Amino acid sequence: MLPLVAGLVVSQSLAGRWAAQVGRLRTILLAGLVANLAGLLLLGSIGAATNALVLSGYFLITGVGVGMVPMVVLTTVQNSVPAADLGAASTSSPSPAPSAPFGVAVFGTLLNTGFADRTSGLPTAGGFGAARPDTIGRLPGALRDSALDAFAHATAGGYLWIAPALAVGVLLALFLKPALRTGETAALDHSDPAPAKDSVRAA
Repeated sequence: MLPLVAGLVVSQSLAGRWAAQVGRLRTILLAGLVANLAGLLLLGSIGAATNALVLSGYFLITGVGVGMVPMVVLTTVQNSVPAADLGAASTSSPSPAPSAPFGVAVFGTLLNTGFADRTSGLPTAGGFGAARPDTIGRLPGALRDSALDAFAHATAGGYLWIAPALAVGVLLALFLKPALRTGETAALDHSDPAPAKDSVRAA
């Protein structure tokens, strides 16, 4: 999981700098969502024989995608409110704290269900339980390989279940219009009539 965290930290830092320019917000958001989606699809292809280095690359791509999204969302929200409300708007930044337990619970359910479906035919005499991946070590050699392969495919299936939500996010991001800060919008509104007055005087 270290590559996932490394990609997240680096991309989040860079995205925070790039997001200073409003025109880049949609590009950063799209890049992050696409990278995240690509990472999940790659993780959805893993199996028991997947190389650790390849798996690390998949996690790195996913982490880069995850890290690019929060800063863009925060900057977009801040640009949409008056300066007096920036403090309240800043608290809307996506935080992993409240959503992490929910995500773990959902993914754990998908993993355990997928594993149980694939190992329901394996013998349980030695203490193995189809609903308990932690009992794989109690199986004999050949059956243990089958159980490990089932666990890998169940994990991959969990990632594939998440991918459609990101695909929807990509489609929605295509319609995102960069919003100027409220102060900047007001300044542009006040500056527009000036050329009109000058043209009237010139006439």
